[in-house]
Amino acid sequence: MAGWFELSKSSDGQFRFVLKAGNAETILISELYKAKSSARTGLRQCKTIVRRIAGSSAKKPRMASTTSSVAAPPQLEFMLN
Repeated sequence: MAGWFELSKSSDGQFRFVLKAGNAETILISELYKAKSSARTGLRQCKTIVRRIAGSSAKKPRMASTTSSVAAPPQLEFMLN
């Protein structure tokens, strides 16, 4: 299942976004932003970073060492709106 971002308003009127995993576990909580537009800008920047990470892990999978049994990390899958 794909992960997603949520944008919310805190009790003091500031905004933050969170990144949720496919199982609804919170992976990341942003700093607080005074303006909703600033929070959206931060969210867009975070999406860009996640896309880069997902793209680079898909293109360059880690190889298991011959001296250890380290497996490749799971591939990231996110719905980015």
